[in-house]
Amino acid sequence: MSQFHVLELPGPATNSVFNIISHNGLTILAAGGTDNSWNGLKRPYEASLYSDNHWTHLTDKTLADPVRSLIDRDDDSHFFMATWGSGLVEYRGYNPVKVYDDSNSPLQSIIPGKPYVRIFGMAMDKQRNLWITQSGVPGSIKMLGA
Repeated sequence: MSQFHVLELPGPATNSVFNIISHNGLTILAAGGTDNSWNGLKRPYEASLYSDNHWTHLTDKTLADPVRSLIDRDDDSHFFMATWGSGLVEYRGYNPVKVYDDSNSPLQSIIPGKPYVRIFGMAMDKQRNLWITQSGVPGSIKMLGA
């Protein structure tokens, strides 16, 4: 009797990739997303990192829809992952340091008290301050100081 074996090759956690960013040998794939009306897809929080010919997968069952990432130009082990509803996740190495949302930062939910802290744009200035854009809320530009 023949037996079948599953062969798993190294690669990203999913083929549903919304955004790709690369800097200095580190590539990050964010697997969240939005529909045509800018509603979150409620995809599981999955990000795949590729460095030194090796894949690492980041997951979190309490978060959803990672849509963008930003790698600190001065420290490749420091990066941020923006979500479309769950706020902002800061990483050092491949470990989450902090999740910023409307309960612990100036970030705002489009529906107060509900998990709709949507972040789409991020940029880091020369002083390493992180600038964040949020849509659908007053004061749509925020800064996280270095």
